[in-house]
Amino acid sequence: MEKISFAISLERGKHLDLQKFAGNWKGTSKVWFEPDVLADESPVQGSIEPILEGRFLLHRYTTHFKDRAIEGLYIIGFDLQSNQFQVAWVDSFHMSTAIMMSKGNPNDHDFEVLGSFPDHQQPPQYWGWRTDMHFEGEELVIVAYMISPAGQSQLATEIRYRAC
Repeated sequence: MEKISFAISLERGKHLDLQKFAGNWKGTSKVWFEPDVLADESPVQGSIEPILEGRFLLHRYTTHFKDRAIEGLYIIGFDLQSNQFQVAWVDSFHMSTAIMMSKGNPNDHDFEVLGSFPDHQQPPQYWGWRTDMHFEGEELVIVAYMISPAGQSQLATEIRYRAC
């Protein structure tokens, strides 16, 4: 596959595709810790903006889990060298002091990446975390699935945004 320049990608490639997520958003955030048991549903507000001349997107958001305030951010990009989407995610609830790095190959979905995180056992077991961003009509939907060390996937979080 021929490598393309950033300028071309921003004009008609994956960097242009990422720009459709940019904007100011409000909606609902849901969290599950076990299958079919909704642990919380709270309002969420976020902004997604291009940074560094469109090389990356910065997604900042604020929400709550029950009465606890949560803030977080994603740095989202597409690496032309590896031909992969990349995300660095931090927040004040799920990630503690860690940065989750995720990556994913372009496919038919708008955007999908896979990362992992250790549990608190010794030695730690690693769980997967798959994040998918797509539009459903006017809504920007960001869904994450937790994947057990045995490979079982379950819904973990869902943000449904509307432009504001």
